Amino acid sequence: FGDVHIAGTNIVFPSGTIDPWHALGVTNSSSVLLPQRSEQAVFIEGTAHCNDLYAANADTDPVSLSLARETIAKQLNSWLK
Repeated sequence: FGDVHIAGTNIVFPSGTIDPWHALGVTNSSSVLLPQRSEQAVFIEGTAHCNDLYAANADTDPVSLSLARETIAKQLNSWLK
């Protein structure tokens, strides 16, 4: 808690624009904040935290959420190869 230099790898940091915690989270993948190539920030327009964990709903999910889920899935798949 409280440090951006996390001693870990293979980390995705999802957050949303209406998430009250996004100001304290990692919202971009700059090399200064995330020096490990296996770390990735995913900032989702129009959602709050945990929305990416709910079941997908093509009728109500914003495009930004669908794209974020795809980005996260691709990142996870690359780690599992």
